[in-house]
Amino acid sequence: QRLGLRPGQTVAVFLPNSPTYVWTWLALAKLGCAMACLNCNVRGRALLHALAAARAAVVLASAGEWFAGEGARGGLRCCRSHP
Repeated sequence: QRLGLRPGQTVAVFLPNSPTYVWTWLALAKLGCAMACLNCNVRGRALLHALAAARAAVVLASAGEWFAGEGARGGLRCCRSHP
């Protein structure tokens, strides 16, 4: 809710397979948000395409995935980081 999510919005999730992934899925379901699962191995133009197709209001990503190297995000920037 701190991110301003409302029921019916789509959230793109760019997380590795971990317990955090499951907790994120459950939290989004409780908020009434759809989850667009992004493959952690996708980078560049393919990642941009997946994000555009998802039409997500927010992208949730681990620091390890988001900062995976120069050009990995296809030119996207992090606008807010939460611990």
